[in-house]
Amino acid sequence: TEEYAHILQLVTRNEEKLTETLTEAQKEIFEKFKDSTLEISSITEVTAFTLGFKLGLRLTAETFISSDQKLET
Repeated sequence: TEEYAHILQLVTRNEEKLTETLTEAQKEIFEKFKDSTLEISSITEVTAFTLGFKLGLRLTAETFISSDQKLET
């Protein structure tokens, strides 16, 4: 979306400005920080997807179980 693109542009611009002020050792630490942040974000996204998928399955199962019980009565 346009909002996402704008925020991504801000992040990139600010990262470039920050990186210009860092020493080589600080840049290495910052890269490790970004890698760790990306890894935790990936784990969070997978966890959120898994929880959402399980919830969807439960709701679907409940629908079928409720439908079956109504047909039996």
